[in-house]
Amino acid sequence: VIESRKRVDLVLYSYDVLATHEELLTTVIRAESGIRGFMLTRDSSFLGAYDYAKQNHDSLLARLASLSTHDSGQLKLVNDSIVPYVRYKIEQLGIVASIAYHEGN
Repeated sequence: VIESRKRVDLVLYSYDVLATHEELLTTVIRAESGIRGFMLTRDSSFLGAYDYAKQNHDSLLARLASLSTHDSGQLKLVNDSIVPYVRYKIEQLGIVASIAYHEGN
């Protein structure tokens, strides 16, 4: 019974990690698509996906780091690679949106 419970816990943990990764990746992809849509159409409704990413990426990264605390290698990967990249990407998307906005006006 104990071994069975451990396997169930591992499956649930794995699901949480994968779901968080997927949500983070989807958030960044939608933000990129939104910025492209704004650049092409100048329709500011496309910026909603970027705004969502800007407001929520830190909480998604924190959740991912929290899920990784039991594994130092995984936590190092999250903190040294994933967190800086996502933050850089969101920052760059903001710069691109700002440039596109000023060039359009």
